Amino acid sequence: MGLGLILDYTISDNHLIRKNEETRNQLYAFECGANFAQWRLRANYQYENKLAGEDGRGSKKRNLDWDQVYAFRDIASLSAKLFAGEISLNQTCLIACVSKA
Repeated sequence: MGLGLILDYTISDNHLIRKNEETRNQLYAFECGANFAQWRLRANYQYENKLAGEDGRGSKKRNLDWDQVYAFRDIASLSAKLFAGEISLNQTCLIACVSKA
């Protein structure tokens, strides 16, 4: 039985200056997880920081969203994978399914 950890990330920073208006949008997206024996645990989340306004005065928006938290494992005898967890956290739904590989 082995244990493995993963972290995958995407970082985006856009900055636009036009006349007296300035807009900045930062997005940080992460997938973290662990592998333990046959099981794989994954969690995806995003942090978004938006700044917009005139001459440095304006609106700010910060948002942290967990998109998915789920576990899965292969079922070799069925050539399938078993998924369990909240595939979309914006909806209150616990999903368990088997998908053919």
